[in-house]
Amino acid sequence: MEHHLNELLLLKEKTSVSEKDSVVILLGALEEWEKDLVEIPGNESHEHSDHHHHDHKVLEVTAEQMLLIQKEMDRRLAIIGRRIKAFTQIQK
Repeated sequence: MEHHLNELLLLKEKTSVSEKDSVVILLGALEEWEKDLVEIPGNESHEHSDHHHHDHKVLEVTAEQMLLIQKEMDRRLAIIGRRIKAFTQIQK
């Protein structure tokens, strides 16, 4: 995700007004995705390697439910990644 974010921020500086709107939309999609992240129960005290301080929700869910949540988050991030890739390809 960090790579996608950095790529978008660089593009935001180089693009026209209409393209900047697209970058803002993509950044918003990434921010929405990040807001929906949840901590894995029992892993709340781990350290984030990206040095960001996040206050993710801790849910009381079964292992099966957590797997479904993780699969959905992965699916959403893959869609955002494809949108970013498509946008960056257009810019080249």
